[in-house]
Amino acid sequence: MMFKKNFPVLYDTKYMQANSNILTGEVGFQMDLTSYYKSLLKYHHQEPKIDIAPGFDDYKLLSVEEESFASHEAGYDALITGYVFFKSLGILSRNYFSDFLTHNRLIQLLI
Repeated sequence: MMFKKNFPVLYDTKYMQANSNILTGEVGFQMDLTSYYKSLLKYHHQEPKIDIAPGFDDYKLLSVEEESFASHEAGYDALITGYVFFKSLGILSRNYFSDFLTHNRLIQLLI
């Protein structure tokens, strides 16, 4: 009950991808988080911009060929999940809206 109170809306990145012709068309259907993340790296320089705070050198956004010793830690998995979520929203917003700043409207549509 407390979880639902604090987090009334949950998003599932795999569900978003599996149920979106736009996302599947752009990046293909990926079975796992790492593959989906790697397929989204080509959008790294597009909105939304995602940067890592200074001091978190082990948690960097890697190219497809690179690997980090942090890649199997919970914090890194959380970073990758957030990256996938926000880059997916970016792709959806570019397809639904001409102005990326309306991505908040897209989030409201998903609720």
